[in-house]
Amino acid sequence: MLILERRKPGLSFSPGQDYEWLLVARNDEIQERTLVEVSAFKAQREFKVKTGIFPDRPKKLGHHQEHAVTIKFRPTGYGIFRQPIRFKFQTFDKTHICECEVIDREAFELIKPESEYVPVEPEQGVVRRIIPAFPPQRVSKSHFHTPTETLYTVTPCEYPIPEDLQREMDAHAHVTDFNAWLTRDNYKDRLQKLLWIEEAQEKIDIRRYDLRGVQLEYLPPYLFNGDPACRLKVPGLAEKRPSVLKKDSVYAHIPGTTDVEYEGYVYQVEEHSVVLMFCADFQETFSSSQLWNIRFSFSRYRFQVMHRALETANLDLVWPVDNPAGAD
Repeated sequence: MLILERRKPGLSFSPGQDYEWLLVARNDEIQERTLVEVSAFKAQREFKVKTGIFPDRPKKLGHHQEHAVTIKFRPTGYGIFRQPIRFKFQTFDKTHICECEVIDREAFELIKPESEYVPVEPEQGVVRRIIPAFPPQRVSKSHFHTPTETLYTVTPCEYPIPEDLQREMDAHAHVTDFNAWLTRDNYKDRLQKLLWIEEAQEKIDIRRYDLRGVQLEYLPPYLFNGDPACRLKVPGLAEKRPSVLKKDSVYAHIPGTTDVEYEGYVYQVEEHSVVLMFCADFQETFSSSQLWNIRFSFSRYRFQVMHRALETANLDLVWPVDNPAGAD
């Protein structure tokens, strides 16, 4: 049994206008089917359904025979409207959802992308020396600390992603040696590998938003307690593509160079741009006409904390084998 929606292709809807089309049930089986009832499931005021089926007169549909239901739609505003239509046959039910998208064409033209987004292919195999945003043990009344500068009471272990696992993720391949079965014996190893897989995928996702050949806007020091800063426009920032937070780090290098890249401290996140602070050497050689390649990153600290929690977990608490005291 097929349910076919016959309405004009490319039909656009506007609030307050009336629209009408047919919803057709067609029997594509050899066996005859009896249509007992057609009804709107969780009826909405924007839709009206004219079924043509009466309780005392069910509709018999032979091979390739059809029954048409009239759908009337009058949108009350903008958005996506959905109306499930239930076709009740003698031996089974069939449901079809009528979906109508009502949009403001003028607003759509204003906010649509200027050009199709093409992700930048990340560089492979290039390792540059990172120049920290602030010198080690930097003394500042503003107390800025980047992930490369932060001192911890207990220094977390690195827990680096295994190279073979990252290669498999980069190649969009399945992790071949992952054991899907969770037991008490493999509890820690399995969850640790899940953390590595999540981090590897996050590294892939964040690099999709790398920028090539962009300019930085110089900001005078008096705006930020005497510290010079730069503004970087980031397309998609308002939609959190990428998601950049205050105190994160981004990395900048001159196109065509492979020696160094500068760590930028995210001092402020604006609607369409971020304010970055770099080291003093970067500021002294800054030129507004210079083009930069930007690499986005994220702090590994939360993954390090979760790895450490797994490493120090007491299996007797997270996976007890004995019955609690007093249990039957």
